[in-house]
Amino acid sequence: IKPGRPSRLSKNDLSMLKEILLSSTPEAYGYNTALWNGSILIDVVKKEFKVEYKRAQIYNVLKKIGFSFQKGRPSYPEADPELKEEFKEKLFKIS
Repeated sequence: IKPGRPSRLSKNDLSMLKEILLSSTPEAYGYNTALWNGSILIDVVKKEFKVEYKRAQIYNVLKKIGFSFQKGRPSYPEADPELKEEFKEKLFKIS
């Protein structure tokens, strides 16, 4: 027996949530983005399963179904790749 409070989502609910994440996008649920994030997931879980989570807890739910939170890294298309490499070399020489 695992210690702690039992999950508010059943095993069936968790598998349905996993299927939602794998087979659809937030756009299908009326959001103006193609990427899932914590706030959107909280809202979808609330609408679909009538269960409300806080942001920290929704990431635990994701982990439970085999997903992890991935933070996007900014990309700057106007940046000069040669200057970027030159900066990296100087930075590592200083360290």
